[in-house]
Amino acid sequence: MPSRIWTLNAANHARGQLHTGEELPPFSAGHDSGANHPGVISGWMSHNHASGFNQWLADDAPGQLRTRLATSATEGQLGLGHLIHHAPLGATRGPWRGSGFELRTDGWLAVRAGEGMLLSATARSNATSTQLDVTETVAQLRAAERTAKALSDAAAAQGAQP
Repeated sequence: MPSRIWTLNAANHARGQLHTGEELPPFSAGHDSGANHPGVISGWMSHNHASGFNQWLADDAPGQLRTRLATSATEGQLGLGHLIHHAPLGATRGPWRGSGFELRTDGWLAVRAGEGMLLSATARSNATSTQLDVTETVAQLRAAERTAKALSDAAAAQGAQP
């Protein structure tokens, strides 16, 4: 199929060469680029004519690995790894914001799980077992039940009213 007029041929996409001298790569670095990294950021970015964008970014900075999916629609983004501020249309790495996982939007967010959902702050080393294994959660609930019973028994022993 022939290319449309004014489009770049995507055959070079696998080599990451969908840019020209006038259209720089989305996260270009190097001499006179203004970027504060040695070319460790790569990815893909789209632009529409109304200044909106979609973005996938991979940052291979030593000790600060991260990836980000973002869209200008409601400023939605998913960040994994070393979380830093990143200007939407720039190649400059911003200040540190944390590490781990961040899902954010200025719009609405829905999380749905027809079979159930577990949100936990308990670490599971090396992500062993399965997503349905709730061993730690059950242990914490049983410990809380024992604590509540002990407090209830102590209150009853002191003559507290129910």
